[in-house]
Amino acid sequence: MACVQCATPLAAGAAYCPECGRFVDDRIEAAIAQYFALNNSNPERATQMGQQFKKLVPRPAWPHLADRLSPEAVDAWEMEAVPEPAPPAKKRAPRKTTAPAYRPKPPDAKNGQAVFMDFNEKPAQIVAVMDGVKTQAQTFRSGKQRVSRLLWLLFPLGIPFILLDLWLGYNVLTFSLVALVLWGSAVVGLSAVRKQGRPPQFDSRFDMAREIMHTLQDDVQPKRTMMGWLDLTGFDRQHKQTRQKKAPSGRPVVYYKDEWMRMKVQLYDGCVLRVSLIEKVKDRKGYWKRSRISGKQKWKSGSTHKQQYLQVAITANPEQYTVRPFPTSTTQQIPDSAFAVQRAVAENGRITLTAAVAQTGGIDAWDVLHVLRFAYDQVQPLAS
Repeated sequence: MACVQCATPLAAGAAYCPECGRFVDDRIEAAIAQYFALNNSNPERATQMGQQFKKLVPRPAWPHLADRLSPEAVDAWEMEAVPEPAPPAKKRAPRKTTAPAYRPKPPDAKNGQAVFMDFNEKPAQIVAVMDGVKTQAQTFRSGKQRVSRLLWLLFPLGIPFILLDLWLGYNVLTFSLVALVLWGSAVVGLSAVRKQGRPPQFDSRFDMAREIMHTLQDDVQPKRTMMGWLDLTGFDRQHKQTRQKKAPSGRPVVYYKDEWMRMKVQLYDGCVLRVSLIEKVKDRKGYWKRSRISGKQKWKSGSTHKQQYLQVAITANPEQYTVRPFPTSTTQQIPDSAFAVQRAVAENGRITLTAAVAQTGGIDAWDVLHVLRFAYDQVQPLAS
């Protein structure tokens, strides 16, 4: 099989041509052409083509679709939920659960200290587990340090026994045997302590997730649970890699998308809230480059550029609320938050918002909570 545009031979089952980038399926190319046409004439209609692309484009080919279209639009389409059918009269519709397209993976043996949680419990229970795990890790760490200090003290404690042999003129192995026993015990004990392993490492994102869940727990329906995950295993894992290329200089560049936190919960008023915290990384790898002047190989160190994104989706309770449209100018700084709006749509009872960090530096839980408040302000009670 060959590409119809550039005649490049294609592998069996290939979704697109690696040379010219054209999709093999003509229906996808027609949908892309329709998207660009609508994006110029009717942008709101273009943003509603996510379900059409989901049916046509295979999941592994979505990074290539993001290159062809807008990465922000494709990210928003991935968060869109399939609308549930209306329940029949006098009958309760069966609960429908749909597994997300992406699932994180637990840490491997080389990254055993990384924190990974896959939860489906009430928020108060999740917060209690997070507090308990962190307390246990701190207790284990402090106990290990205390035992190590005591074992290290055995080395200077053995020195007086050797000096006693020298001062009394006894055989070196008289009182010095006590020193050898102390030192041997210290070596054995330190080896045993080292084999106990290391406790999990909790970075600032762990405390951020805990603060978000703790703040939202009073807004959750009492009988509902909070579903999602907390994946702090790092961005540089194989299943988080989206694409890679080579820069004109020959430097390898790898792109990652690390959705390190996802959360879905039904609120007390019946609305459904979905939150995803995503870290997109552009990793420029180090490489050897030959100098044009001396002809010697020189090592060029790499660099990493990270960008934090927040995606929020709110499905309003149709029996009590409606949603009002966002202002015309959606590219704005969110009050009291480090995030700025990139895309915001409020229609058909659903709010979808994508925000990115607009300034350098880290973010905290209140940056995220202020974005949630900003999005939830578009939910309005029905007129009585």
